Amino acid sequence: MSLGQDIAWSLLSPDEEATTSVLDWVQEVDVSDELSHIEERFGIAANSFDDCVVFRPNSKWLALVNRDLQLPQRPAVMGLGMPFLYPDMRFPRFTTAAAIRFGHLASRHIIDLEDVDTVRRFVDLQVIPLDPQDHPLVSGPGHLLVRHRGMILGLGNCRRDTPQWTLLAMLPKTWREML
Repeated sequence: MSLGQDIAWSLLSPDEEATTSVLDWVQEVDVSDELSHIEERFGIAANSFDDCVVFRPNSKWLALVNRDLQLPQRPAVMGLGMPFLYPDMRFPRFTTAAAIRFGHLASRHIIDLEDVDTVRRFVDLQVIPLDPQDHPLVSGPGHLLVRHRGMILGLGNCRRDTPQWTLLAMLPKTWREML
């Protein structure tokens, strides 16, 4: 056994379990209302999240983590889960991370950006005009999943300011810098 393994094993007493359930660390919250909205808006079945625990790590958003996750007893967990939903809005919406992770399950309210120039304009937060007839998976304004070549880029907001619709990216600065 190496010195590192000796130290790690010495942290636990012989009768202590090495791991613990995620439910020992977080309090699961009921998100059935929020998931109903997600299902209605994007066509993502609420049961798609059955293998996840949703919890509130702060006052702004909900996070989720795999229900089967086993955490070490020690050292203490410093952070847990993926930002998932902003629930305290008129219409709850995915975080960018959740949109990218679960967006492939959506069957509606998806915009496909075909060319790279339009993708660049989206990432640069430029307003993109949309012709509703070109986007059959969108039935009206609101949050949309934005896709390019089958990959979800994040969320956009579709507005009906004029007879023509417009799309504006809802990408956080750090995500924009990565794209």
